[in-house]
Amino acid sequence: HLTGKDLRQLSEFLRELYQLRSHEEFTAHLLAVLSTITEGEFTSYNEIDHRQGTGTFKTDVPGFLDNPEHYGQVLAQHACSHPVLEHFEKTRDGSAVPISDFMSQREFKNTALHSEFYQPLQIPHIIGFALQSGSQHSITVARHKNGRPFAEQTRTILNAIRPHVLQGFQNARAVTQMQDQLTALDQAL
Repeated sequence: HLTGKDLRQLSEFLRELYQLRSHEEFTAHLLAVLSTITEGEFTSYNEIDHRQGTGTFKTDVPGFLDNPEHYGQVLAQHACSHPVLEHFEKTRDGSAVPISDFMSQREFKNTALHSEFYQPLQIPHIIGFALQSGSQHSITVARHKNGRPFAEQTRTILNAIRPHVLQGFQNARAVTQMQDQLTALDQAL
């Protein structure tokens, strides 16, 4: 159950989410503020181009990753065996789900995905939602946590904000497109 404090934090989160920003500014803002309304040690923003086999992995903890490009590539390499990404692609439902919905912790620890991506980063628990999923391109946001698994309240909060995050994301893409068009127009003049 959400408390009055939880609702105030959600309201503030949503108010700030709808400020117009570029795509880069939006993802930085989302990474910075998602921790104010959900449990976990850090947040990641992940883009995977399945056709090119490339990935982007951004986090809200500066210095956490010594080589974010490497982890983006590892994530892209194992995207087809990532249980959450498989679920998003198969169902087209981007609702928040933890890996534990699909396999036990023991099973997960025996995967190449875990040994090459999550284990080096010391991430035992993950819950994520999709902004875009498909066979060509995926964009996900995830919270990562040590210790006990995520509480069901975290899933509830992520599912409540997901439509708003998606709209904010689409707004940010439009702002970036307009900025790019203005820059091109300025250069043409």
